[in-house]
Amino acid sequence: MSAQVGTDRLPGSIPSTMWRGLRLAFSEAPAVLLGGFVFVLSSLPWACAAALGIGWLTALTLLLPVLALTALAGWSAALLDGEARPSLLLSGDVVLALTIAAPLALGGAFISLGSWMLWLGCALIAFVLMVAPFVLAYAVEAGRGPLQTWRGALLMITLRPGWPLSLLAFTVIGAFAVLATLGVLLLVLPMVSLIVATTAVRTIRADAAVLAGAPADA
Repeated sequence: MSAQVGTDRLPGSIPSTMWRGLRLAFSEAPAVLLGGFVFVLSSLPWACAAALGIGWLTALTLLLPVLALTALAGWSAALLDGEARPSLLLSGDVVLALTIAAPLALGGAFISLGSWMLWLGCALIAFVLMVAPFVLAYAVEAGRGPLQTWRGALLMITLRPGWPLSLLAFTVIGAFAVLATLGVLLLVLPMVSLIVATTAVRTIRADAAVLAGAPADA
Protein backbone atom coordinates (compact mmCIF):
# COMPACT_ATOMS: atom_id res chain seq x y z
CA MET A 1 0.00 0.00 0.00
CA SER A 2 2.73 2.46 0.96
CA ALA A 3 4.72 1.59 -2.19
CA GLN A 4 1.69 2.36 -4.34
CA VAL A 5 1.17 5.69 -2.61
CA GLY A 6 4.83 6.53 -3.12
CA THR A 7 4.64 5.73 -6.82
CA ASP A 8 1.54 7.86 -7.24
CA ARG A 9 3.40 10.78 -5.70
CA LEU A 10 6.29 10.66 -8.10
CA PRO A 11 6.78 14.27 -9.23
CA GLY A 12 7.49 13.62 -12.92
CA SER A 13 4.19 13.39 -14.81
CA ILE A 14 4.05 12.22 -18.42
CA PRO A 15 2.54 15.41 -19.93
CA SER A 16 4.87 17.78 -18.05
CA THR A 17 7.98 15.78 -18.90
CA MET A 18 7.03 15.40 -22.57
CA TRP A 19 6.29 19.12 -22.81
CA ARG A 20 9.64 19.92 -21.17
CA GLY A 21 11.41 17.66 -23.64
CA LEU A 22 9.61 19.22 -26.60
CA ARG A 23 10.43 22.73 -25.40
CA LEU A 24 14.09 21.86 -25.03
CA ALA A 25 14.13 20.22 -28.46
CA PHE A 26 12.74 23.26 -30.23
CA SER A 27 15.05 25.60 -28.33
CA GLU A 28 17.96 23.69 -29.94
CA ALA A 29 16.46 23.63 -33.44
CA PRO A 30 19.74 23.85 -35.45
CA ALA A 31 21.33 20.97 -33.55
CA VAL A 32 18.10 18.97 -33.81
CA LEU A 33 18.06 19.47 -37.58
CA LEU A 34 21.71 18.43 -37.81
CA GLY A 35 20.93 15.21 -35.95
CA GLY A 36 17.93 14.61 -38.19
CA PHE A 37 20.07 15.11 -41.28
CA VAL A 38 22.54 12.49 -40.00
CA PHE A 39 19.66 10.06 -39.43
CA VAL A 40 18.18 10.62 -42.90
CA LEU A 41 21.56 10.09 -44.57
CA SER A 42 22.13 6.87 -42.63
CA SER A 43 18.66 5.64 -43.63
CA LEU A 44 19.16 6.02 -47.40
CA PRO A 45 20.81 2.59 -47.99
CA TRP A 46 18.05 0.87 -46.02
CA ALA A 47 15.33 2.80 -47.87
CA CYS A 48 16.86 1.87 -51.24
CA ALA A 49 17.14 -1.81 -50.30
CA ALA A 50 13.55 -1.84 -49.04
CA ALA A 51 12.30 -0.12 -52.21
CA LEU A 52 14.09 -2.74 -54.35
CA GLY A 53 12.59 -5.53 -52.27
CA ILE A 54 15.94 -7.16 -51.43
CA GLY A 55 15.14 -8.76 -48.10
CA TRP A 56 18.60 -9.71 -46.90
CA LEU A 57 20.04 -6.33 -47.85
CA THR A 58 17.16 -4.53 -46.17
CA ALA A 59 17.86 -6.41 -42.94
CA LEU A 60 21.59 -5.74 -43.20
CA THR A 61 21.34 -2.03 -43.93
CA LEU A 62 18.83 -1.55 -41.10
CA LEU A 63 21.85 -1.52 -38.81
CA LEU A 64 22.97 1.84 -40.24
CA PRO A 65 20.05 4.04 -39.09
CA VAL A 66 19.90 2.22 -35.74
CA LEU A 67 23.64 2.79 -35.29
CA ALA A 68 23.04 6.46 -36.06
CA LEU A 69 20.33 6.53 -33.38
CA THR A 70 22.78 5.25 -30.75
CA ALA A 71 25.01 8.22 -31.58
CA LEU A 72 22.06 10.64 -31.66
CA ALA A 73 21.03 9.48 -28.19
CA GLY A 74 24.36 10.77 -26.89
CA TRP A 75 23.93 13.93 -28.96
CA SER A 76 20.47 14.47 -27.43
CA ALA A 77 21.75 14.07 -23.88
CA ALA A 78 24.60 16.47 -24.60
CA LEU A 79 22.16 19.04 -25.99
CA LEU A 80 20.15 18.86 -22.78
CA ASP A 81 23.35 19.44 -20.81
CA GLY A 82 24.58 22.21 -23.10
CA GLU A 83 27.70 20.18 -23.95
CA ALA A 84 27.05 19.08 -27.53
CA ARG A 85 30.15 18.30 -29.59
CA PRO A 86 30.10 17.25 -33.28
CA SER A 87 32.30 14.26 -32.44
CA LEU A 88 29.33 12.74 -30.57
CA LEU A 89 27.60 12.20 -33.91
CA LEU A 90 30.25 9.59 -34.72
CA SER A 91 30.11 7.79 -31.37
CA GLY A 92 27.64 5.03 -32.20
CA ASP A 93 27.47 1.77 -30.26
CA VAL A 94 27.57 -1.14 -32.75
CA VAL A 95 26.69 -3.85 -30.22
CA LEU A 96 23.72 -1.94 -28.81
CA ALA A 97 22.58 -1.18 -32.37
CA LEU A 98 22.67 -4.89 -33.16
CA THR A 99 20.46 -5.71 -30.16
CA ILE A 100 17.84 -3.30 -31.53
CA ALA A 101 18.19 -3.92 -35.27
CA ALA A 102 18.15 -7.73 -34.98
CA PRO A 103 14.64 -8.06 -33.49
CA LEU A 104 13.36 -5.43 -35.95
CA ALA A 105 14.78 -7.43 -38.86
CA LEU A 106 13.35 -10.63 -37.36
CA GLY A 107 9.95 -8.97 -37.09
CA GLY A 108 10.19 -7.96 -40.74
CA ALA A 109 11.03 -11.55 -41.69
CA PHE A 110 7.99 -12.83 -39.76
CA ILE A 111 5.75 -10.33 -41.56
CA SER A 112 7.03 -11.49 -44.96
CA LEU A 113 6.00 -15.07 -44.09
CA GLY A 114 2.36 -14.02 -43.74
CA SER A 115 -0.37 -15.98 -41.95
CA TRP A 116 -0.19 -15.86 -38.14
CA MET A 117 3.53 -15.01 -38.37
CA LEU A 118 2.51 -11.58 -39.66
CA TRP A 119 0.87 -10.74 -36.33
CA LEU A 120 3.87 -12.03 -34.42
CA GLY A 121 6.15 -9.85 -36.52
CA CYS A 122 3.96 -6.77 -36.00
CA ALA A 123 3.90 -7.36 -32.24
CA LEU A 124 7.68 -7.78 -32.09
CA ILE A 125 8.32 -4.60 -34.10
CA ALA A 126 5.79 -2.63 -32.03
CA PHE A 127 7.46 -3.78 -28.81
CA VAL A 128 10.93 -2.80 -30.02
CA LEU A 129 9.73 0.58 -31.28
CA MET A 130 8.07 1.20 -27.92
CA VAL A 131 11.10 0.27 -25.84
CA ALA A 132 13.99 1.38 -28.09
CA PRO A 133 13.94 5.12 -27.25
CA PHE A 134 14.24 4.31 -23.57
CA VAL A 135 16.98 1.75 -24.21
CA LEU A 136 18.94 4.31 -26.24
CA ALA A 137 18.49 7.04 -23.64
CA TYR A 138 19.27 4.72 -20.72
CA ALA A 139 22.45 3.52 -22.43
CA VAL A 140 23.75 7.09 -22.42
CA GLU A 141 22.56 7.97 -18.93
CA ALA A 142 23.74 4.79 -17.18
CA GLY A 143 26.81 4.09 -19.33
CA ARG A 144 26.42 0.31 -19.11
CA GLY A 145 26.79 -2.59 -21.53
CA PRO A 146 23.98 -3.56 -23.94
CA LEU A 147 22.51 -6.39 -21.86
CA GLN A 148 22.58 -4.34 -18.65
CA THR A 149 21.10 -1.43 -20.58
CA TRP A 150 18.16 -3.51 -21.77
CA ARG A 151 17.65 -4.89 -18.26
CA GLY A 152 17.73 -1.43 -16.68
CA ALA A 153 15.45 0.09 -19.31
CA LEU A 154 12.89 -2.72 -18.96
CA LEU A 155 12.93 -2.39 -15.17
CA MET A 156 12.40 1.34 -15.51
CA ILE A 157 9.51 0.80 -17.91
CA THR A 158 7.99 -1.68 -15.46
CA LEU A 159 8.08 1.07 -12.85
CA ARG A 160 6.32 3.55 -15.16
CA PRO A 161 4.55 1.56 -17.95
CA GLY A 162 2.59 4.56 -19.19
CA TRP A 163 5.74 6.29 -20.43
CA PRO A 164 6.71 4.00 -23.33
CA LEU A 165 3.09 3.80 -24.47
CA SER A 166 2.85 7.59 -24.45
CA LEU A 167 6.08 7.98 -26.37
CA LEU A 168 5.00 5.33 -28.88
CA ALA A 169 1.73 7.22 -29.41
CA PHE A 170 3.70 10.43 -29.85
CA THR A 171 5.96 8.73 -32.41
CA VAL A 172 3.00 7.30 -34.35
CA ILE A 173 1.38 10.74 -34.49
CA GLY A 174 4.74 12.14 -35.57
CA ALA A 175 4.97 9.52 -38.33
CA PHE A 176 1.63 10.68 -39.73
CA ALA A 177 2.93 14.25 -39.57
CA VAL A 178 6.01 13.12 -41.53
CA LEU A 179 3.73 11.69 -44.23
CA ALA A 180 1.59 14.82 -44.26
CA THR A 181 4.67 16.99 -44.80
CA LEU A 182 6.06 14.67 -47.50
CA GLY A 183 8.96 13.63 -45.28
CA VAL A 184 10.10 17.08 -44.16
CA LEU A 185 9.47 16.37 -40.47
CA LEU A 186 11.68 13.29 -40.68
CA LEU A 187 14.50 15.75 -40.03
CA VAL A 188 12.92 16.52 -36.65
CA LEU A 189 11.02 13.46 -35.39
CA PRO A 190 13.93 11.13 -34.42
CA MET A 191 15.75 13.82 -32.44
CA VAL A 192 12.59 15.09 -30.74
CA SER A 193 11.68 11.52 -29.72
CA LEU A 194 15.16 10.94 -28.31
CA ILE A 195 15.19 14.22 -26.40
CA VAL A 196 11.77 13.46 -24.91
CA ALA A 197 12.93 9.92 -24.05
CA THR A 198 16.11 11.24 -22.43
CA THR A 199 14.10 13.74 -20.40
CA ALA A 200 11.74 10.94 -19.35
CA VAL A 201 14.59 8.59 -18.38
CA ARG A 202 16.22 11.28 -16.26
CA THR A 203 12.91 12.05 -14.57
CA ILE A 204 12.12 8.39 -13.84
CA ARG A 205 15.61 7.72 -12.45
CA ALA A 206 15.48 10.84 -10.30
CA ASP A 207 12.02 9.92 -9.00
CA ALA A 208 13.13 6.36 -8.24
CA ALA A 209 16.21 7.66 -6.44
CA VAL A 210 14.05 9.93 -4.28
CA LEU A 211 11.87 6.97 -3.31
CA ALA A 212 14.85 4.75 -2.61
CA GLY A 213 16.89 7.48 -0.93
CA ALA A 214 19.85 6.69 -3.22
CA PRO A 215 21.76 8.40 -6.06
CA ALA A 216 20.19 8.10 -9.53
CA ASP A 217 22.84 5.82 -10.97
CA ALA A 218 20.89 2.55 -11.09
